[in-house]
Amino acid sequence: FSYLVENQSEPVFVLIGDVIAYINEVGIRFFGKGNRYDIIGKSPLEFIESESRENMEKIFSRTRTEAFIHPVEESLKIRGREAIDIEISFVPVIYEGIAGFQYSIRDISLSKKSQQETALRLREIEIVNSVLKAAASGFSLSEILEKILDETVERCGFQSGMIYLKNSD
Repeated sequence: FSYLVENQSEPVFVLIGDVIAYINEVGIRFFGKGNRYDIIGKSPLEFIESESRENMEKIFSRTRTEAFIHPVEESLKIRGREAIDIEISFVPVIYEGIAGFQYSIRDISLSKKSQQETALRLREIEIVNSVLKAAASGFSLSEILEKILDETVERCGFQSGMIYLKNSD
């Protein structure tokens, strides 16, 4: 068990009460410390910037007091680092004979960014398709341009628009 946890590619730590009783090597680097003794015996909240602290405190508190659906996604800012999107999972454990919770943190920043980019590209494709459909349904140039303009204005959420015909040929 300890070999698996220690060699995880994600930060893993055990909380007993409000303090860290165990943390793997990846967790040590995640919290920006040089060794586990700078972390063990302290609250994980000590390593989190104030703007993230309240939400993380709620997560830690809720895991101990109620049925909780996880994994939980949260934006987290570790001291001295930029905010990242994380997914935090937990499981009750007995660590050295004492009941606690094991937490695993996964950085999902790249995944979330990729999802946002995919949604943006899909929206752009939908707009292009609707404009092409509008263009295919007209008979004269002025009718086609009017339909394209109407569709573009509507799909892009503009209040108005204008088409300038540079060359009438």
